[in-house]
Amino acid sequence: MSRAVQFLFAGAISLALASTALAQSTGYDIAWNDCVSQPGAAQNLAYACDGSRDGDPFRLVFSFIPPEVPNYVGLQAVFDMRTSGGALPDWWKMGVGECRDGALVFPASLSGIGTGTTGACRNPWLGTTLGGGYQWYSQDTIYEQIFMGAGRLRVAFARTSEIALEAGQRYLGGVITLDPARPVGHEDPCVGCSLPGCIVLNQVELYQPVGSPGGDIILLRTPLDHGFVTWQGGDVGGYGCPLSLPTRRATWGAIKAIYR
Repeated sequence: MSRAVQFLFAGAISLALASTALAQSTGYDIAWNDCVSQPGAAQNLAYACDGSRDGDPFRLVFSFIPPEVPNYVGLQAVFDMRTSGGALPDWWKMGVGECRDGALVFPASLSGIGTGTTGACRNPWLGTTLGGGYQWYSQDTIYEQIFMGAGRLRVAFARTSEIALEAGQRYLGGVITLDPARPVGHEDPCVGCSLPGCIVLNQVELYQPVGSPGGDIILLRTPLDHGFVTWQGGDVGGYGCPLSLPTRRATWGAIKAIYR
């Protein structure tokens, strides 16, 4: 083999390895308190369920590392939640009209989360008008198949203007707040706060306008550092944590319908 051929062959191998590394570096993460790359991030939260955090909601932060996305306008993320109980306890029933209706908020404030416009966890939501919302499905009301004793959360977040995302850069996906206080108007406590639980980030879909390079929907299904977080230690038994089911791909019209 000539030196020229050897050089071209070595170059092709290096390029292939670089492309593989880039492909493997795309995915998502979830953490309590802050972006998974930040010092204050935690994988587990332990709470005494004693009212000591009333008015101080817990923050659940998800982030993602995309391929090159030239015309990013929004995302959808799907989370599965399980506890160690055989049925989803009232404390985790946060749908409309359920025991903890109003305890979950999305989109929540991004203040103090990530690293702004530079650094390890950039905020892609700056400089534009934002819209978003969520849907929570408890096991007894959900229209999709989920595990017994589980809940599912779908969130959507969008900007009115396009922005380019760099391949391999971590971006802040959004912040979900979880208020530990029981909602006003409920005479009885919503039991189940002390049960260990597991919240799995199931998938993230990135959206571009139709016809954009790379496609209008870019699906991320790979957890990177932490694809799940735990509550009260996360000893949920059974098949353990994490455990999630595939979800259906959605259209941008379906995402807009989530907005409240």
